[in-house]
Amino acid sequence: MLRSMKSTIFTLFLLFAFKQVTPAQGIDFFHGTFEEALEEAKKQDKAIFVDAFTTWCGPCKRMSKYVFTDKSVGEFYNENFINMKLDMEKEQGMKFGLKYPVSAYPTFYFIKSDGEVLFTTKGGRQAKQFIELGEKALSRYDDLETLKEKYEEGERDPKFIMRFITALKRNDESALKVANDYLDEQADMTTLENLAIIDAATVEADSRIYDLFIEHGDRIMKLTSKEEYLEKGRRACLATVDKAIEFNYEELLEEAQSQYEKLPTDDDKVFEWESNMIYFAAREEAGDYMKNAKRYLKKHVGNDANQINEVVEFMIRKFKDNKDVMEFASPYAEKAAEFGGLAEYHLNHAYTLYYQEEYQEAKVAAEKALELAIEQKSAPNAIRALINKIDQR
Repeated sequence: MLRSMKSTIFTLFLLFAFKQVTPAQGIDFFHGTFEEALEEAKKQDKAIFVDAFTTWCGPCKRMSKYVFTDKSVGEFYNENFINMKLDMEKEQGMKFGLKYPVSAYPTFYFIKSDGEVLFTTKGGRQAKQFIELGEKALSRYDDLETLKEKYEEGERDPKFIMRFITALKRNDESALKVANDYLDEQADMTTLENLAIIDAATVEADSRIYDLFIEHGDRIMKLTSKEEYLEKGRRACLATVDKAIEFNYEELLEEAQSQYEKLPTDDDKVFEWESNMIYFAAREEAGDYMKNAKRYLKKHVGNDANQINEVVEFMIRKFKDNKDVMEFASPYAEKAAEFGGLAEYHLNHAYTLYYQEEYQEAKVAAEKALELAIEQKSAPNAIRALINKIDQR
């Protein structure tokens, strides 16, 4: 599978993401002409994804409403493509259609920065299948086997190394050895090419590359931005937490937290609580999980109903059979419902009560959720299903 984002750690991380640096949900579409998108694709060494649509097309509307807004779709496409939407009945779309024919809607094009079509397909997809289309495009774009052959033949031009590292990462293969071997031969780490390679190869915190990433942080931030730099460092630390989980090695968790402290940010404690929550949840150590969740919710989240609800929702998914955790989650779920007022928050409160076998209280909370769902015009099916389960006991 090409998607490194499918790792356990990133799935869990999404539930506890730092709001100030999390990318926008769903696909971020490029605003400009197709010619400008080609230039941007060339600069970023990416292919272009084009959604050729019309405003009256039903499947196009469903893709825009349900698929393009999906978090996993957004993460994958924003990372790997320059994304465009073109209304084929407007000037830019009609101009595009002269070179790239469109006979049905939606039509999806995957195009290299030189204008060459990687492939095209028609018709709506579910999120999983739509990501698979992108993976197919990447496999054609990178031609990884050719890059590997050139590397084995001794190609070491920095532009080639950058291209090779990018392709390895996109195809979910480790680029650390390539980057380390290249940098071992470099006398000056501060050239623009070498700084870019350090930045691109920073994927784990327990590595020499990460140490270089920290050492040359000020220079790297000038190449990108402080926000991008912090996000890259955070993901590298989370990847090391993932390794701690995989190898059941708590010292790696501590190393990830120690390495995070080297970043120019003041949220070290928040990262410590979050990474502990992720680690102990994965190991199903409920006591340690609740201890860190309590600190996180009290000292970081406060009265933010949305963030409280995200943590509660995770606890329901992960620990629904643990009455101690459900008892711990219930007052937070009630708080989210009180401050947020959304039907889904009341539903999660009902679930925490249901899994404690407090069925009468759960039904009261679920009926409140149903009342709000009708009022707020949100989907009531899950709420009715829970009420039916309660009634059948």
